[in-house]
Order: sequence, then structure tokens, then C-alpha cells
Amino acid sequence: AVGSIKGWKNGDVLLLPALLLSAGGMLLAPVGKWLGNLVPEGVLLVSFSLLAVMIAVRMWRQAVSNPEQARVIRAGEGSLPGDARLLCPLGPNGEFHLQPRCLAGLTVSGMGIGLLSGLFGVGGGFMIVPLLFLMTGLSYSAAVATSLVVITLVSSIGFGSYLLMNETPPLDVLFQVAAGGVLGMLAGFAIGKKIAGAKLQQGFALALIIVIGVTLGRFFWF
Repeated sequence: AVGSIKGWKNGDVLLLPALLLSAGGMLLAPVGKWLGNLVPEGVLLVSFSLLAVMIAVRMWRQAVSNPEQARVIRAGEGSLPGDARLLCPLGPNGEFHLQPRCLAGLTVSGMGIGLLSGLFGVGGGFMIVPLLFLMTGLSYSAAVATSLVVITLVSSIGFGSYLLMNETPPLDVLFQVAAGGVLGMLAGFAIGKKIAGAKLQQGFALALIIVIGVTLGRFFWF
């Protein structure tokens, strides 16, 4: 929520894509939570890891093979308007058009994100940022800001599903992690403005790989 407010003040949030992704996500997040109760934890973790690795590899390869599309500019600037290959191409001035295929694509994508969010217990940012980037040609700052709105709404529904199922989290851990997350996010906003788009994309991919490696290591070997 803190990141969403900051992105809104900077004019980086695309409200319509955020609402479409959120609507689909909020609809299926409880379903994902229900399915998660039926699947062993190890299977969930491995499945989540494979998905994250696939996304990371795709983003890294794109940044290396096509740096122009990966924004070889300052991370907070630019977009790819009018690219017909995109599902949701932007207009000449960077405006968002209400094309039927785009609206349907965003809604279905939001449903998938909500399902995975409830199933794996993730906010979905690692999926939403590359999704928006590949579908709309947004700059990274706009993709991140828009994704934060989606994460806020979808995660709230997912968290509510846990509470309704009488699963109360350890509040002391929750608040500590949340406080650290806010501080880290504010630092990330400052750093992101100084990194070129392609490098930022590679860093995003590398961070995914590291997090997954550490998580798998702790679960299976430690």
C-alpha cells in the first residue's frame, strides 16, 4: 500500500490495468488458497520455484538478446508505444487503449495471478512486473507501480481468506517483515532510478534465482 501511494503520486500507476488484474486476482485467490490445502508443501515449493526460474530465464534472455526492448534508458523513463506485437500497445503519447483483446488478456492474467497468489502464498509482483512489461511495453517504473496496486488488493483478499479459515499468522513476525519490506522498498525506489532498464531487468531475474535457490536449500537441506 505504501508503494502504491508513492507510485500514484509519481503518476506511474495505470489504474485500468491495475483494476482488471486485481478483479481477476481477487476472484481466484481464495480458490488458490483452498487448492493449496490439498497439495503437499514440498510440491508447492518446487512448482513455485520452477515457475519463478522460467520467468527469470525469459527476462534475462530478453535483456541480453534485445536490450532495446528491455529499456536501455534510465529505469524510470520511456515506453514502447504502438508496438503491434504487444497485446496492449500504448498510444503515441503513452496512453492506454481499451482494446477488447487487451481487456480480456489482463482479466484472464489477473485470474491466473490470483490463483497462484492463493496457491503459493505470494503477492504476485514477480509475475505482474514481467507480465505488464511484456504485454504493454510500459517502463519499469510504471510496471512496478501498477503491480504494487494489484499486490495490495489481491494479497488483502488472500490474507482475508487465511483469516476466515482460522489461520492466524504470528503477528510479531508479520509486522517485522512488513516494516523491513517498506524500508527496503523505499531504498529500491531510490536505487532503481539510477539503473538502466536492461540492467534492472537482469538484476530482477538474478534476484529471483537467488531467492529460489536459498528457499529450496533451507527447505530440503537445512
